Amino acid sequence: MISLSFLGSSAGVAPLLSRACTAGLLHIGGQLSLIDCAEGTQRQFLSLRHRIRQRNESNLLATPSGIRRIPLPLPALSSLKSIFITHMHLDHCMGLPVFLTYLLCNTRASSGPLEIFGPPGIRLFIRSILHQTSTNMWTDAKYRVNELLTSSDDVTPCEEDDMHSSELIGRDLFCGTDGLWRQLHATSAFDVSAGPIVHRVPCLGYVFTSHIPSTTQANDSGYSPVPKKIVYLGDTSDPSAIAPLAQGASLLVHEATFLDDVLPRPTGKLKSKSKPSSKAPQNVKPVTDGGKSEGVGDEDILPATPAEPVLPHPSKQTTDGDVPLYHDAIHSPNSGSDKSPPPPDSMRNKAVTMGHSTASMAGAFARRIDARALALTHFSSRYRPWNNFVAKEFERHAMLAWNSEDEDFRGVENVLGRGVVASSNSSGSPGEGFQPQERQVKAVSDFSYVELPEDGPGRWTQL
Repeated sequence: MISLSFLGSSAGVAPLLSRACTAGLLHIGGQLSLIDCAEGTQRQFLSLRHRIRQRNESNLLATPSGIRRIPLPLPALSSLKSIFITHMHLDHCMGLPVFLTYLLCNTRASSGPLEIFGPPGIRLFIRSILHQTSTNMWTDAKYRVNELLTSSDDVTPCEEDDMHSSELIGRDLFCGTDGLWRQLHATSAFDVSAGPIVHRVPCLGYVFTSHIPSTTQANDSGYSPVPKKIVYLGDTSDPSAIAPLAQGASLLVHEATFLDDVLPRPTGKLKSKSKPSSKAPQNVKPVTDGGKSEGVGDEDILPATPAEPVLPHPSKQTTDGDVPLYHDAIHSPNSGSDKSPPPPDSMRNKAVTMGHSTASMAGAFARRIDARALALTHFSSRYRPWNNFVAKEFERHAMLAWNSEDEDFRGVENVLGRGVVASSNSSGSPGEGFQPQERQVKAVSDFSYVELPEDGPGRWTQL
């Protein structure tokens, strides 16, 4: 069984009330792997266990139809054998020392060392924090940090005097002549490879390929299982270098920090649960175009901190409890704003400048590698409040690019004017072995859960 749980899906240097920062829990053949470990990942892991336990217990209750859902496997610490870090930004690695300590203090050495993989600097990062905080595991469990290096990178030494008491000597894994790390890690259930992707700092994408048991046979319909390939990318504005490894992905996890274009006004109104006051609270500032801090971490730091969610500008509130979906920072041609909307490609340019991608860039890469399913994550906090309409816009933009016949897809402006409908039935060149209507795009939330069956599309659940 293969599944992926999203523990966090927000961009930025710190979690929001409604979203945690990046972390994913991959389950292949009874083994767990954690991909990125932002602040609060330990709490998200415990919350995931609680949500799965609640869901499974609810399945025991009788239903009118008599149909019960298949219980989901409960993730156990003892099954977590490896952690993969994509890059050394706070919103991807700051929770690692805490989660590592929690993990080692609750496991035994007999289960083998915890293997950690990441870019240059991760070994010293973990070692320094554990030393400076005088952290002792009080257990015989061990961990090993393996750094993925290029020929120009310095090696972090593993001298006994420098290492933590729970640390084993790690491997220095140099890339091949093609710049890729092929089969850097292998287990009885899957192999892992990696490739460099473009970001503001050295960044990696990981490719997990499942094994097919030798005893597996074709089912009654003649279908023979094939290995599943899960491609999980860190932050990037250009993942082209990893394309040879990612080709034919069963699931591509790609960041979509921004939309390419402004959000259109919804046809309906979003009803708030309670009537807003006529004035915003003193400690909550309306979001405007100004006041953003560029280049800090991975996110525009909105002025409305520490309060979240952001309240609409008082002038945008109505007396009947209707709350608009959009802040002043997001314009529509008919919004009545005295500021003209940004050109369609401006958000793409902003994303690339910051080392990030838009939804359509993610869709274009899914098309390039003939992916079967695409999970969008790492959303900017500017898209608040997050709701189904906003999620569908991200999915629509990605699907437009995925189904576009333009090989050099430059954004939604290429297709919106032609009236192309974002649908899984849109035309395009499908990957070998499946039809366009089988393509899946999902803008994930925290605790989104996808299971990849041996045949057929992925099954998504919101826990």
